[in-house]
Amino acid sequence: MKILSKAFAERLRRLIDKIQGMRAMGLSMRLRLFVFFMLLVATMVVGVVSALLIAGVFSTGVGESRRLMENELAYLSQNVERQFGEISAQALRLSRHVSRNIESELREKGLGVDDLHAHPELLEEIIDGQYDTLFFSLERVKASGAFMILNATASKRPEEARTSRAGLYFKNWEPNILSESSPAILVLRGFSRIARRHDAVLDAQWAMEFDVENAPYYSLPLKAAAENPAFVRRLCYWQPATNLKDANYRAMLCSVPLVDSEGAVFGVCGFEMSDMLFKMAYMPTGNIYNGIFCALAPVGDHSLDMSRALLSWRYNAEGEPRSGKALEIGNGNPDRDLVTYRQRGGGDFVGLQKTVALYAKDSPFARDGGYVFALLVPQTDVDAKIAADNARLLSLSLLLLSVGAICSFVFSQWYIRPVLVGLDAIRSGVRGRAGEATPRVPRTKIPEIDDLIEFLSQRGEEAEGAEEAGAAVVEASRPERLPEDVFEMFLENTKALTRAERSVFNLYIEGYAAQDIAQILNLSINTIKTHNRRIFMKLNVSSRKELLAYVQMLQEAGRAVR
Repeated sequence: MKILSKAFAERLRRLIDKIQGMRAMGLSMRLRLFVFFMLLVATMVVGVVSALLIAGVFSTGVGESRRLMENELAYLSQNVERQFGEISAQALRLSRHVSRNIESELREKGLGVDDLHAHPELLEEIIDGQYDTLFFSLERVKASGAFMILNATASKRPEEARTSRAGLYFKNWEPNILSESSPAILVLRGFSRIARRHDAVLDAQWAMEFDVENAPYYSLPLKAAAENPAFVRRLCYWQPATNLKDANYRAMLCSVPLVDSEGAVFGVCGFEMSDMLFKMAYMPTGNIYNGIFCALAPVGDHSLDMSRALLSWRYNAEGEPRSGKALEIGNGNPDRDLVTYRQRGGGDFVGLQKTVALYAKDSPFARDGGYVFALLVPQTDVDAKIAADNARLLSLSLLLLSVGAICSFVFSQWYIRPVLVGLDAIRSGVRGRAGEATPRVPRTKIPEIDDLIEFLSQRGEEAEGAEEAGAAVVEASRPERLPEDVFEMFLENTKALTRAERSVFNLYIEGYAAQDIAQILNLSINTIKTHNRRIFMKLNVSSRKELLAYVQMLQEAGRAVR
């Protein structure tokens, strides 16, 4: 540990000496040029990043995602209006066919539609007669099921007769909008003998009749028909997504009144859009956001009613809105702008929405707030995408800065190399053949630098001659013995030398030149020159030769320099 501490202390001392030398001598040309290029590169990078920020490039990914969402919303909402409008039209057509067929059958028996509740024995035969009509209507329309409910019941128990209604409800268990294959029919409601006669399978949640208590798809069309007799043959009601009573089966139901030629209403019929079919038909493109999903929801007071909405949610995504909780619409125009939707007890969502027209403008149901088709993304997905895009741009900026630093280093080395080569040649005293007056210094092929090198070489020769002459003069004029007080002052001044200066001074005494001392102490020649100036100033001498002359006289006088 002591050895390591000493080694660390020695390295720290050398580092301090280098820093002191740099402070005394200033930055080298190489370092100054490198710093200049780095400042230039950094300024350019900052300028480019600032321009990108002003131009909004850092939010380009989000802006591009928004444009994709707008296009996706426009495309899917048009499909919703077209498909749901087609289902509504087919439901009205189905109502006319079923109403006419049932009315004809009853007339053949001398009965009218008002007599249905008095003849429950006829219900199975009448419903069976409409099986093919419902089946082929379902094949023509892109729906997941078809139903018919008559205002009559076959139940003989009074408590059931109040809320039980006879009819037929079958669904396509494997709805596929891309396939023209025949539907896989399961009978959910109806007489079991009807299913057996048509080779249909009863659903696991089958029941013979409908429980219409708290069933808006049955009660609201009948009520609206009674209140709007002039509109009754164009009346169509879309019940928001819900589970059929006593069945774990979620769907939106398009319900149309059954009306005879006299305008009497005796039931409803229509089609359904199940949550499974909605997912298959309106799953948004996943390359926008992984958690993106669609919702067809009733709109309330600045909120979307998610408890009665159809969702095209991916099973592998996270952040699904909590069922039964409304999504509160944030600020902005929700039909145009990207807005935030907040759900109490749940997460936040970002998205777009568009009002979809499921009813005619003069429909009595058009006043109930209507539906919106929304394209939603969990806020966490948006934040993650923004962070990822900014990280990529930041990485690119750092890469650009790193490349600039490397280029600056290489270019500064290349730029300053000719000067350093020439100066090193002059410092090392490179000579030509014996008797040559000028040093043989390699040319840099840069005119200004070559002229400077030649000038410095000539000045070096003159200085060297002057130094030799001065040394001779000093030697000739040196007295036999200096006064004792001069020796004492010189020795006292040596105590003012720092540790680093003393190391250089001791090596001078041992006869080493400046280049040798630089190699021994692992210092640059510029640092040695800095120490020389300080040593000469403290010892009151003007050159190395004068310094050595003092040392020699002290040794001749028997005095040692310690």
